[in-house]
Amino acid sequence: MFFPDFFQTFCSENSEIFLQYQNFYLAELLKLNKSLGKAKEDFLFALSVNHHQAFTNTVLFYIENEINPKVDELQKLKNNFYIKLYLDSISPKNFPFLDQNFIKMSKEKNYQNLIDGFKHFLEDMNDGHLNHTCKNDYKVGETLAHTKGKIVFQNSLFELICYEPKDQINSIPILLVPACINKYYIFDLQEKNSLIKWLRDNNYQVFVISWANPEMENPKINFTFSDYIYAIESVISKVTQEFGFKNLHLVGYCLGGIFTGIVASILKSKNIHCIQSLSFLTTQLDFSKPNDFSIFLEKSSWEMIKMKVLQTNSMDGISMHNFFNFIKSKEMVFQYIVDSYYYGEKRCKIDFLSWNDDSTNIASNFYIEYIESTYMNDLIAKGEMKVDNFKIDLSKIDAPTYFLATENDHIVPWKDSYRSLPLFKNSKRRFVLGGSGHVAGVVNPPINQKYKYFTNDEKMNASHDDWKNSATEFKGSWWVDWLAWMDSQNSKQIKNNYEKMPFISEAPGELVKKLC
Repeated sequence: MFFPDFFQTFCSENSEIFLQYQNFYLAELLKLNKSLGKAKEDFLFALSVNHHQAFTNTVLFYIENEINPKVDELQKLKNNFYIKLYLDSISPKNFPFLDQNFIKMSKEKNYQNLIDGFKHFLEDMNDGHLNHTCKNDYKVGETLAHTKGKIVFQNSLFELICYEPKDQINSIPILLVPACINKYYIFDLQEKNSLIKWLRDNNYQVFVISWANPEMENPKINFTFSDYIYAIESVISKVTQEFGFKNLHLVGYCLGGIFTGIVASILKSKNIHCIQSLSFLTTQLDFSKPNDFSIFLEKSSWEMIKMKVLQTNSMDGISMHNFFNFIKSKEMVFQYIVDSYYYGEKRCKIDFLSWNDDSTNIASNFYIEYIESTYMNDLIAKGEMKVDNFKIDLSKIDAPTYFLATENDHIVPWKDSYRSLPLFKNSKRRFVLGGSGHVAGVVNPPINQKYKYFTNDEKMNASHDDWKNSATEFKGSWWVDWLAWMDSQNSKQIKNNYEKMPFISEAPGELVKKLC
């Protein structure tokens, strides 16, 4: 008979796939041990969820080993991304009415969970995006971003915040440069996990740039890429000339790291030597290989995005917020829809998720220049990028550089960050790989003793896999390693000059409070 013969042939030719499915299925089944004592309907639904997960893992394994080897890098990413998105979307978890336990629970609550869930749904529709936290849980300047400090300079693009230091401080201050597509207070959430407060408590004078949230459809506020670069350069000039410091530690987070790398190159071209060290936190500077963002930035897609951005004069923050959630849809979309809309659960009270929901707009001129210089054309790594008349050459930078990447970063995958190291061939480099993701991995205070980090100074020229395989693992926060690295470059302590600096208003200022 044809069918038995075909089936036998298929099984024999794909035995590895069936073996992998068996392994995935057994691994998922082990996770159900705690469910074995529960009611039958609980166990059966959990079994269907884990069966689906085993199936998903098997399909992805098949694609990775049978299909992807035959296509280019971008097509591989597309295959993995869209298949995983589709399979995640049809998981039984996303259909609670198939779960007898959910139906029973809803009846017992007189369907109040669905009423509460519908309220959450209406709130999100009104806001234009999925809210992960309750708006009233945190307030900027009160429960978030409340480390004591003052605005010492401001204009239409940014406010410069200087934080009240201890009486004796290190002679070299720190300037934190956040991404302009998010608000700065990721560095200053609550007292228990504020990086700014922690640096202050360890005897540093800390400055941070708080970027403006550009107004939609306002042609008067359409900042360019060079506007941001020269803003940082002007801040460095103020700190090192007007505020009495000779050098500073320059720190960039995500896109802020791209800014600081470019600024350091320009200062080197001008023969200005005031950067004691450069720190890049979850930053990518080499865009030679595609990642998940590249899927949405093919030429035809980009032209459509570009047209929309030019029409509205900015990339609106809500669209960016939805896009970043979509990239990690299983955790950031499907899970929250089920928990919030069906189970009616109260929104999470997590500070960095509140920050994540606090979106900012992006000026169209800047946004187009940024995407075309990086993801589209990889100008920085090629040495072809220019800011006005200055050619950006990172290889000439000789200040010590510190790279932090995080294992589960879906925005700047750690291997993409590691690939940027060779661009700084004349710098003494240190690369640290932390745990967790793009935000939680950075906001990881030592008191939590959470996650881990890896170092391997001896294999800085090795491939990323070789570097990781022979790296030394440490428990706890990368903050400790970074502090020791900066402390080793400080020559002395001095009395702070805080009271003599200008005062415009109390921190956190007004720009950070502006909503989309």
